[in-house]
This record gives sequence, structure tokens and C-alpha cells, in this order.
Amino acid sequence: MEFLIFGTLGFWILMGVLTVSMFIWIEWEKGFFASFTVIGTILVMQFLVEINILRYVWENLGTMLMYGGLYFVAGTVWSVIKWWFFVHRHLDRYENAKLVFLREKNVDAIRGEEIPDALKAEWTANVGKYYRPMSDEYIRPDDVRPKNIRPKAYSHKSRVLMWMTYWPWSLVWTVINDPIKRLFREIYYRIANLLDNISKHVFRNVFF
Repeated sequence: MEFLIFGTLGFWILMGVLTVSMFIWIEWEKGFFASFTVIGTILVMQFLVEINILRYVWENLGTMLMYGGLYFVAGTVWSVIKWWFFVHRHLDRYENAKLVFLREKNVDAIRGEEIPDALKAEWTANVGKYYRPMSDEYIRPDDVRPKNIRPKAYSHKSRVLMWMTYWPWSLVWTVINDPIKRLFREIYYRIANLLDNISKHVFRNVFF
């Protein structure tokens, strides 16, 4: 198909569809669909665009093995970096849950504040009501405790493997997406107390 030949508009549209699709699957953490998209694109390139990928790989086997090794090394390094971002996101969720608990107990707390000693036992017993484990974490909702909510690699095997396997898209999407989310979260955390003070002022004459 001439309209899909390398450098044509059709080719770049195909690459754009691949890229956007991969960003979506990575954001939604759908490894199966990511694999389906990549394999489908390779088949299109092989049989419709008539780029003989298999023959090229065979004729340049040594070079491709070297690049393959570098790809796996890069994927491993990226998975460690991405894990760092991931556990910090979990910490954000935990801090938010803790803040909700403190405010329900009429503690005028700010994000990151420690649980008062008088409430630690109650928080430990009821943390599962405020902090929900992710669906693929092996923690029963009735067994959620501060000591066992730390993300563990074995509970996120498929997620880490997806980061490693599709690291180019994962890296680019993280660079694009994570800083924006983090920026708005930080802005929100900075102005949350200001917003609460405005609310208190407006409702200063209302008694409950």
C-alpha cells in the first residue's frame, strides 16, 4: 500500500495512532491491549507496508541482538525510576487518607502531619476505611494497616513488566503527564488551607 510507505502522510498517521493508543493503554495500565497494538502495527508494517521486518532482523542479527540487549537494560533502569514515581503516588494517597481521618476527628491538621498519639490506635484499626488498596494488591480490605500498605514489587509484577516492556512510551507519557498532575496537586495542596479559611469566614455565623 503506497499510502503507508515510510515518510508518507499515511505512515505518519499510522505512527500517530500507535503512539496515542500506547499512551492510552499505559495510562489505563492495559498491558494486553498494549501488546495487541504493537503486534498489530508490526503485522501491518510487515504485510501491508511491505517493510520486511523479519528479513531485516535476520540479516542484521548481531546488531539487532545488541540493540535488544540495550532495550532490556533501558527498560530495567526505567522500571526502577518509574517505581520511584509510583510509590510516591501511593504516599500521596496515604497522606490524603490520613488527612481525611484527622479532619473527621476535628483535628485542624495539614497534609503530612503525624497522627496524634491519642488517635494512633484508632487510625491503625480503621485505616482501611480511608485508604483503599489498588485492585491488584494482595491486601484484604479488612486487613489494611499502616505497616502493610507499602507497595511491594511482587504485588505489582504485571505493572512493572509493562513499564519494562514498553518503556519508550511509558517514559514519554510519564514526562508529559506526571509533572502536570503533580503541579496541579501541589497547587491544590498549597491553596487548600486558604480555601478552608475562606469557607470558615463565610460560614462564621453558622452553627452546627
